[in-house]
Amino acid sequence: MYASNHKSHTDYLVEPVVLDDNGVRPPVIAAGINLFGGPLGLLHRHVTGAIPIRRNTKDPAYLITLKAYVAEVLKRHDLLFYPEGGRSYSGELKAAKTGLISAAVTADCRNLVIIPTAIAYDLVLEDHILARQRVKKRQRPFAREVAEMVRYAVGYKSRAFVTFGAPIPVGDAQATRSDLVGLARLVRARIGALYKVLPTAVFAAAMRPSIARRLLYSAALDSRREPGGLMPNVSRLLLAALIGAVLATAQSAASQPAAPTTTLTMSSWVSPQHHLTANVLQGWANEVEKATSGRVKFQMLPKHPSAPPGTFDAVRDGLVDLSYVTASYTASRHVLPLLAELPGSGDTALVNSVAYSRIHWKYFQKLGEYKGVKLLGVFTHGPGQMFTRRPVSGIADVQGLKIRTGGGIAEQVAKALGASAFVKPAPESYELLSSGVADGVFFPLESIISFKLDTVLEQATLFPGGMYSSAFGFFMNEDKWNKLPKQDQEAIAKLSGEHIARLAGASWDEADRKGMEALKKSGVKIVNANPAFVAEVQKRSAPIIDDWITKAKAKGVDAPKVLAEFRDELKKVAAGK
Repeated sequence: MYASNHKSHTDYLVEPVVLDDNGVRPPVIAAGINLFGGPLGLLHRHVTGAIPIRRNTKDPAYLITLKAYVAEVLKRHDLLFYPEGGRSYSGELKAAKTGLISAAVTADCRNLVIIPTAIAYDLVLEDHILARQRVKKRQRPFAREVAEMVRYAVGYKSRAFVTFGAPIPVGDAQATRSDLVGLARLVRARIGALYKVLPTAVFAAAMRPSIARRLLYSAALDSRREPGGLMPNVSRLLLAALIGAVLATAQSAASQPAAPTTTLTMSSWVSPQHHLTANVLQGWANEVEKATSGRVKFQMLPKHPSAPPGTFDAVRDGLVDLSYVTASYTASRHVLPLLAELPGSGDTALVNSVAYSRIHWKYFQKLGEYKGVKLLGVFTHGPGQMFTRRPVSGIADVQGLKIRTGGGIAEQVAKALGASAFVKPAPESYELLSSGVADGVFFPLESIISFKLDTVLEQATLFPGGMYSSAFGFFMNEDKWNKLPKQDQEAIAKLSGEHIARLAGASWDEADRKGMEALKKSGVKIVNANPAFVAEVQKRSAPIIDDWITKAKAKGVDAPKVLAEFRDELKKVAAGK
């Protein structure tokens, strides 16, 4: 979907022509139904391919039909629409409406993206008309407006600039009011950033008889009001010339060589409040912006563009530039990272993350399991524990329990204990527990509070050092990395590797600490597994370690040696080395 600002009725002709000239099939256009009368209606139906939209109707039958129709159109064609809902009567970009965005979100079109588009003219054909209308309630009859446009079109000449921005993935955005408004605001902001301010257009705006004095005085000139409240024609002319000169100077300055700025998109499949989003992803992005003196910036997407297990592919394919995901979700693809998930790993996320990071960059990176993306860092969460909707005191109580896991080693451990384990993304856990689909979950302490599971759990069973962990990869799109200037790549590299492991590990340990405090206040019973239970879990988990060794050997790794070195690194990091 192309989302464009709306300056003129000529937009419907200019933008499709630009796309066609560049070998892109012109989209279907969503236009107001007032444009479908008489000869203009024939033009839209048979030339521009527009579809009529009733902007202000509240008729539920019409709205349901429109959404269904848009969904069908998007399955076969691209669609161009104007989020403002109509032309701007002041030149200012109006607030975006959410109707067609809502239709797109509910269309269930895989890989749907919105392409922000900005169009600018030296002189808008309707300037003579818009200058006297000013506000919608004073709009002239449409037939008369068309007649005036035809009259002024004789001899009309103007440059038109059409700028296309980076696609905004719709992803798994929901049709909630907050999501739709957030997406609409993001689209509007991207269009505004693309819009070209032309000195001639500003000059023309300043010369309008109806231009509001405050719009000029407050923005460009601190001048006293003239008696009678009117700006003399001479003052208006001088002011317009001043604005044009200033902008022309700005354009000249802008044409000088300047340090390129790169804006990368990033997204998180957990909530904005989760520490992975707020502290790790956003915190690291802030460090990079500072280290590159603002040359590299980041834009957080309002919604993750894929289901969590599809994050690797989403980054590789360019749906988002930067993200992270646990290797547990793709255990068949990422075998080697499961080393850090094995029972008997570090007692804290920081220790485990740093030790794993050192082993990964020394042994695993060259084997290419993250081929297709630019891997920046690896880390793990804290010790994984057992949380259930019923009391558990020993291995017998675990038999047949339906346990949600994130896959990988956690799933293998749950099955080894006799549970009926299954894999689902972490954000779905509350619904799984509250509906009875799951009897329990495997998580670090932090997750119980982050996903608000304390209200649907009865007991937390804690094991020394946990029963497992989850290994994460933190990566960016490879093409975007290759296009960064060398100095920016070097700056980012200094903030990658073990730096990311320490940043994420420390953040997770703090989140686990807060999680334990909140868990104690929640009423969930906290039980430390007895020695016999711990011993039985260790005994049943031992074959999982042997299985990893076998699979790692098949990848060409001296697995016993690497495992021993990993355990040595755990001791070193725990000792502060």
